[in-house]
Amino acid sequence: MNATYTSEKETLDYEVSLMKESNLKKLVSYARFLNFVEVEDEDDSWADAPLTPEEEEEVRQGHEELQRGEYLTLEEFRELMACGE
Repeated sequence: MNATYTSEKETLDYEVSLMKESNLKKLVSYARFLNFVEVEDEDDSWADAPLTPEEEEEVRQGHEELQRGEYLTLEEFRELMACGE
């Protein structure tokens, strides 16, 4: 990376612009995971709320992807990130 960026968001935008389309879906999933685990609000009352139909569908799709072997191991993810793909 030869350019100078003034913020992490600019750096991320640049890196995303270089990514292969096939890796963007993985990045979106990881970003959603980070947003989930980084919740600063200590109110966890949402945890007992029922899933929306959309959330239930995402869970179903996730289970199907796992059954088909469509996932990355932690080591595979780390290698992917180290290569800058």
